[in-house]
Amino acid sequence: MPRLDGLQVCRSLRHDPDLADVSILFLTGSGTVEERIHGREQGGDDYLVKPFDLRELKARVRALLRRRGAPTPAAPRPLTLSIGDLCLNLQSRLRNVWGYTPETAEQGLVRWHMMNLRTKIERDPSHPTYLRTVPRHGYMLCAPALRHSA
Repeated sequence: MPRLDGLQVCRSLRHDPDLADVSILFLTGSGTVEERIHGREQGGDDYLVKPFDLRELKARVRALLRRRGAPTPAAPRPLTLSIGDLCLNLQSRLRNVWGYTPETAEQGLVRWHMMNLRTKIERDPSHPTYLRTVPRHGYMLCAPALRHSA
């Protein structure tokens, strides 16, 4: 940081009555035990050394918010499309339907299932209108275009 270091900012926040209870998480390249201890002694609540994984940063911020009693953001509800008993998650797009991890999923198996579904629901499975292939993504459930008669 230009002009001030994190310890100076931390001390000034702790001495300001309006900001004294703000959570402070140090993100720094200095990671010796002495520096981490000193950062906490100066008023820091947590200390994370660069480079770090963003998942760890999110977890530490959630923990700080939880300790302060602040509400943590809820996980977004998945967008779904329901047709009768069929419910599709529009965000995962069939990605998790098989219950396998991505490393173990067999692409040939997915293609076989799609081909099997197409033979059951498509008028012409070789030219699908409902289950269309989306290159490099998977498959998409489509509503066929309505034909108007005069």
